[in-house]
Amino acid sequence: MSATGPKVQIFEDSQKAGQCAAETFIDVVGRLLDEQESVCVMLAAAPSQLSFFRALCRQRQLVDWDRVRLFHMDEYIGLSPSHPASFRSFLHENLVDLVSPREFSEIHGDAADAGEEMVRYTQVLRSVELDVCVMGIGENGHLAFNEPPADFDPAYEMQIVKLDNVTRHQELAETPFDSIDDVPSHALTVTIPTLLSAKHLLVIVGGTRKAGVVSRALTGSVDEDVPASILALYPHALVFLDDGAASQLGGAPRGA
Repeated sequence: MSATGPKVQIFEDSQKAGQCAAETFIDVVGRLLDEQESVCVMLAAAPSQLSFFRALCRQRQLVDWDRVRLFHMDEYIGLSPSHPASFRSFLHENLVDLVSPREFSEIHGDAADAGEEMVRYTQVLRSVELDVCVMGIGENGHLAFNEPPADFDPAYEMQIVKLDNVTRHQELAETPFDSIDDVPSHALTVTIPTLLSAKHLLVIVGGTRKAGVVSRALTGSVDEDVPASILALYPHALVFLDDGAASQLGGAPRGA
C-alpha cells in the first residue's frame, strides 16, 4: 500500500470492522456538528455495510440524528421501494427507520422516466455539500454502481449505467432475486467524483470473494478497470477490512 494512499485497518471479522467504522463515524459526525448545523451523509446499501449499520443502531443515542441528512447513492431502475431487493428498502429496514434522521433523500428507481429522475437527483446533490460518504467495493471493483471501465471525470453527478455480469451475479448472490433474469440490467448511480467529494470517506469491505479486487485497488496503480483504485488519490480515506477481504494484502495495521 502506498504511503500516500488511504489508511487501512484489518479486523478479524466483519463485526469488529463494522464496529470500528461506526465508532469512527460517530466521532466524525460529532465533530462536524460542533461546527455546523447539520451533516450530509451518503450511504451504500449492501450486505457489506450491515455490521456498520447494526453497530450504529446499537449506539444511535450517540448521534444527533435530528441533524443528519442521509443520501442514497444508487438504485436499480424499475424496482419499487417495496421490492425486497430495492436499495431504498434495504436502507429503510436496516438504518433509516431505526434512527429517524432529519431526512432521507432517495433515488426513485421506479420513476416513469429514468433520465428525468437522474436530472432531479442531480439537482438534489448540487444543493448540498457532502460531509461523509460510507461505501463498499464491488467484486469487480465498482464504487456505487460505477462499473469498469470507470469514468473518473464524468460530466454529471449522476448517470444511468448498464450493470455488468459480475455485478449482476453478485447481486443475485446477495439480494433476494430468484434468478439472474430477475436482476435489473440497469441502474442509476452517483458518479465517482461526487462520491469522493465528501470531506470524510469510510470504505467497509468484507469477505474473501473481494480479496483479489481489494488487493488490486489498494496496491496497484490507478486504473479505470478497477474503479476503486482511485482511492489511492485520497489519503484521507479510511478503509475497514475483515481478514477475508484483506487476505491478499501485505502487512497493514490491525484494528483493535
